[in-house]
Amino acid sequence: MIYDVAVIGGGPAGSAVAAALANRGRRVAVFERSRFEPLRIGETLGAEIQPLLRALGAWDDFVALPQLPFRIVRSAWGSSRLAERASITNPFGDGFHIDRAAFDLMLARVAERAGATLRIGSGLCTVTAHNAGFRIHPPRGQHVDAGFVVDASGRGAPATSSLPNRGRWISCDRLVGVVGRLAPSSGDPGLLIEASEDGWWYVAPQPDRTAVVALMTDSDLTPAGDRAELATRWHTALARTEHTWSLIRNATLVDPLRIVRAETGYLDSDRAPGFCAVGDAAMALDPLGGTGVARALRSADEAADAIDRALGGSPLAPSTVAERFAHDLDRRARYYMLERRWPTAPFWARRQPPELAVSVA
Repeated sequence: MIYDVAVIGGGPAGSAVAAALANRGRRVAVFERSRFEPLRIGETLGAEIQPLLRALGAWDDFVALPQLPFRIVRSAWGSSRLAERASITNPFGDGFHIDRAAFDLMLARVAERAGATLRIGSGLCTVTAHNAGFRIHPPRGQHVDAGFVVDASGRGAPATSSLPNRGRWISCDRLVGVVGRLAPSSGDPGLLIEASEDGWWYVAPQPDRTAVVALMTDSDLTPAGDRAELATRWHTALARTEHTWSLIRNATLVDPLRIVRAETGYLDSDRAPGFCAVGDAAMALDPLGGTGVARALRSADEAADAIDRALGGSPLAPSTVAERFAHDLDRRARYYMLERRWPTAPFWARRQPPELAVSVA
């Protein structure tokens, strides 16, 4: 099989770029390693997602998904006092609490409906140069060839790591999420964010009356033992919180805890002849900003336009990822500077500017 474009990764960025290119008449194949069965983080979407989904032709599919209105953010950051921000300040109104795996599958089906070939459960593909294009090697299924490859495989862009013409992944921290799903949820429709000595926590309600609860911390601060030790340490850290513990103390884990990558980083050359990275494979920001899915869709729309023109013979538009990353890194630093309660705790000391950071042994 020979395609114009092969997209590696069926998350929001991968599916959106595939749908946009298929709508332009390009032959596109999407390879998704999973079958969309695992729990995925990114469960709360701001209202700014609405025009992006409408432009993609996915709005009707989205509103058919089970969801809860997202109306308020409560945060204890910089002090133990809860601050509130209501969605009434957003011109698009309420946001949405969603099942992220169901959301990602919905977008993949939108790409398939647009004409893209969707191969789910393919495993983590590798990509090699072949003739004037590329060959995609899925662990499960037959290889295919494509003239252009889009890496949407997430942080580190693992699918194209062997290609000589792509850049290096540069990480700025070691952030991970230790994520669990608990039941029953409190029924509170808001998103809760709380800083703690160990990192920061968030609680996001789900449409099935569970809640996703995550501790965002550094990988070297996460116990490397078995699942039982991880769960013990996670619950101990949870019990040290004030608002998070109060909200979910009567709930129990319904799935084993998972550790997911969440570092801030970027691909220092995310575009090359025949190659483009999108979404988190190009630039992954701290989840504290809460705009990952919206950024993925915008990244996909921009990339689809550049790829379509490149396939038509125009030069591929140059990357601006380094400039955009520097801007967002500055904004991230300002967020973390607001929290000064644990200056010697490793997590927080690492996120302070040099003139404010306290040395940690």
